[in-house]
Amino acid sequence: MGGEYKNTASNTAREASLRTLVKIEESKSYVNLLLPSHLKKIPPGQRALATVITYGSVQRLNTLDWILNLFLDRPLHTLTLHIRNLLRTAVYQIIYMDNIPAPVVVNESVKLSYRYGHKGVARLVNAVLRKISLNAESLPWPDLEKDPSLHISLVHSVPQWMVKRWMKQIGVEETIKLCRFINKVPPVTIRVNRLKTKRDRLKNALLREGIKTEEVPGLREALRVYPEPGVFLSESSSFQEGLFTIQGESSIFAGRLLHPQPGETLIDVCSAPGGKATHLAEIMENSGLIKAGDIYSAKLNLVEKSARRLGIKVIRTYLWDGREIAQHTSPADAVLCDAPCSGLGVINKKPDLKWAKSEEQIRRLSELQKQLLRASAEAVKEGGKLLYCVCSNEPEETREVIDSFLEENPPFKLSAAPWELPKINCGGSENEGIWEFYPHIHQREGFFMALLEKK
Repeated sequence: MGGEYKNTASNTAREASLRTLVKIEESKSYVNLLLPSHLKKIPPGQRALATVITYGSVQRLNTLDWILNLFLDRPLHTLTLHIRNLLRTAVYQIIYMDNIPAPVVVNESVKLSYRYGHKGVARLVNAVLRKISLNAESLPWPDLEKDPSLHISLVHSVPQWMVKRWMKQIGVEETIKLCRFINKVPPVTIRVNRLKTKRDRLKNALLREGIKTEEVPGLREALRVYPEPGVFLSESSSFQEGLFTIQGESSIFAGRLLHPQPGETLIDVCSAPGGKATHLAEIMENSGLIKAGDIYSAKLNLVEKSARRLGIKVIRTYLWDGREIAQHTSPADAVLCDAPCSGLGVINKKPDLKWAKSEEQIRRLSELQKQLLRASAEAVKEGGKLLYCVCSNEPEETREVIDSFLEENPPFKLSAAPWELPKINCGGSENEGIWEFYPHIHQREGFFMALLEKK
């Protein structure tokens, strides 16, 4: 992650980062939800530094804690919440931000420590950070040959259990490539609202707002944006006018695969926050009906809000448990089952996810996904389509779910892609009816899609 140090951005940016990290740990929430409110309290010129420090500290959490425990004379967890996170932000700057001099980091961190501790705490912060600054180039990283999973875990800041999983699935070299990729800052992908504008027109409108974009091969309704850290696309005039939606690049392919026609009836089983439902409505030219359901009413509000902003009239929201979908609706032309999943395919965008997940969660989610897919199948008309997708590449959530479903549901078969979908580089087979994106191979979010047809 990059970041430009300016004297004017010193204390306020660092304090915004510190307060965000403390709040994340206190509330078990996520950085993308909490950081914006803290950024709005500081001058725009300081937001980039605060963003880089915050995301970087979350992204490198296990490595930062390992480094700190090497130099502390007590366990890190015994320090107060504020001092613990202050040290993490400081070590992130020392180790990973070459453009900020270490003495500046130490000095600014000591100043902050007086605000959240006493003189003794400030002395501890000063001593520990000075030691780390002096030893930054000679840290005792685990040996790759002797302990590959621990080496990869600490060098690339990924939980060791996750590294071990990936090593079994794809080997050591590919695991290292994957871990390197997920530590890169990804571009933001936006989807052009074809009901209101065209891609070239939106490109020019965003350029007038100081936002540069580039086209995405194979996705005529998508643009990549590389915003400066701390810049909120949702505050742009084009967003407020409903000209685009922020949506993952791999996710946009889901709507293209389902390929609904104007006038059809669709069901989006787990719809919130509505990115795929609104895309389907745009493909259908705002003609037909999309029944968008979710188990949480607050999340359905997000779907409704997004539809209003985009000028979409064909979405109706329903409060339901997707496992009981057949009780709420008659069969539809097509059903989208975008199931809750581990989200390990998007941890480059949401780095805190990797610290909140476990293998047991993946197993539990796999059972839920199977239940949702079985229930979704009951809501498909004869001759209709069913699309299953997750932002994960874990076998329990992808191929194993589909294999289990096909074995239990002989009326369904995998379906080839619609004719209008261009050939895309993916890990599945177009004839097989499965499309899979791997982050380090396809340079986009990890994603799995299976298109099924009811005979």
